[in-house]
Amino acid sequence: MQLGSSGYPRDPPKAAALFSQAAEHGSASAQSKLGRMLLAGEGVPQDAARGLHWVQRAADQGYAPAEYTMGVACQNGDAEGGLEAAASWFEKAAEAGIAAAQYELGVALINGDGVAPGQVVEGAVWLHRAAAQGQRAAISDLESLAQDPAWAEVDRAVQLLRSQEQEQMDLEMMVKDEL
Repeated sequence: MQLGSSGYPRDPPKAAALFSQAAEHGSASAQSKLGRMLLAGEGVPQDAARGLHWVQRAADQGYAPAEYTMGVACQNGDAEGGLEAAASWFEKAAEAGIAAAQYELGVALINGDGVAPGQVVEGAVWLHRAAAQGQRAAISDLESLAQDPAWAEVDRAVQLLRSQEQEQMDLEMMVKDEL
């Protein structure tokens, strides 16, 4: 017997059936989870086309975990759109706070993958955001980049931008408090 995270026995086929019902009724979370189960063949026969269909439906509703999954699918060539679509999906999920998407978007911006070139500072900002959430690859990449003397100038620009963002947030909080 395999236990789930809450101590209850796991039953992937039953979970897939329940997610399927909820997905048919429009639940973005269920659509995303069912899609991932279909992609992985967990509790159901593996079916990449159906899996991507459900993940896409969830992503189209703005469900951030599904947006990230769509980004990965586009990045890997499993969904249409290539690197440009991947970067777009990663940006949506990153803005919603998904650390893995923040990392992928940061890498794409730094490398110019699927985005206009010359966005290194913006990419570094996203890497820092992902690292602040404990995203290990972002932390590792930032540590590696810190060894490059040319990176010091980019890092100074990132710190300046982050300081300006914090000042803006503080100002907005002061205004909100006075209202």
